Amino acid sequence: MSEWIVENLGQLAAGVTVFAFVVSFATLAFSAFRYVAGVRQSQENVRFTTYHRLLRVVSTGSDEKGLLKLVSQIAYIHELTNFRKYDPVTYRVLRYLRNEWLEREQQKPALFGEVDRALHRIERRRWIAMRLNQNDYAEVRAQQGHPVDARTSHD
Repeated sequence: MSEWIVENLGQLAAGVTVFAFVVSFATLAFSAFRYVAGVRQSQENVRFTTYHRLLRVVSTGSDEKGLLKLVSQIAYIHELTNFRKYDPVTYRVLRYLRNEWLEREQQKPALFGEVDRALHRIERRRWIAMRLNQNDYAEVRAQQGHPVDARTSHD
């Protein structure tokens, strides 16, 4: 056995070197995967927080500094469409807000124009999803004391 080891020492050394390289590479790949997963999760948390802050600001018409000017609210509405992951909920919320604002704020046609553009932008890029998942894009019809049932909601 010791003669075989002596005769094949070069091949054994090469095998050990390859094994060490593979283990090092696997460790590096695993560490990189965990790092990227952590960064993605962190970015997703920031996106989530930002999106919900934008929704709150748009729906209330004010932020931490006070009431928004119309131009700021229009810009916020536009920004909501940049969160593609949340398109179904953005679509439903903007339709709900548009109907709500029609009753109170008829003197702001620019606001309605931006909501319509945002809705059109979502419709254009999600037209297949809107046909396949109609409930995801169904109108929000929540009224005080009445639960929302997407199956009975019609556009």
